[in-house]
Amino acid sequence: MKPSAVILLSGGLDSALLVRLAQQRGKPVIALTVDYGQPWEEIRAAREVAKTMEVAERVSIRVDLLRSAIAKPPGFQSAREAYVPARNSILISLGIAVAEDRGADEVHIGAIESDRDFPDCRWSFFKAWDYLASNSTHSEIFVKAPLLRMTKRTVARMAKDLGVPVELTVSCYRPDEKGRGCGGCLSCRERSEAGL
Repeated sequence: MKPSAVILLSGGLDSALLVRLAQQRGKPVIALTVDYGQPWEEIRAAREVAKTMEVAERVSIRVDLLRSAIAKPPGFQSAREAYVPARNSILISLGIAVAEDRGADEVHIGAIESDRDFPDCRWSFFKAWDYLASNSTHSEIFVKAPLLRMTKRTVARMAKDLGVPVELTVSCYRPDEKGRGCGGCLSCRERSEAGL
């Protein structure tokens, strides 16, 4: 059996697609969900996606450091408003720790460079992680962002074609209690433009 892959499973469309892509490569999936203060509905969606997609293991970690960064105004529109300081650095670090503990050799994150001008969604940011991962552990662990150069529309099409349970995913920053999007925030607009 191939070494497993740690997927940073947020409950959104991008990370759900990563689960399927890893499974297609025959890699057992360890789904890591980090509660850093995002809407509870997104965390619930991650649990449902992991269950439906039959991941090998599900790991949940809570990080209270970012709670104040999530206090965003309703319906915010810009990438700057959506930015959470050092979020991907924290998530990837936790992913590397879980990967080494479980004997996994990859950590996957569903970042997309073209969607937003986030400093931690750029190719140069992820390239640096390969060096950090190999020099901060006793294992050879690779950090991968397979969707980085894709558009949201391409991700949506792939997800549908590969049977990802798109209806279970939540991407809205202010979903209602059933996980339905507000329709106006940045993430909801991206999903709408992608045909979801």
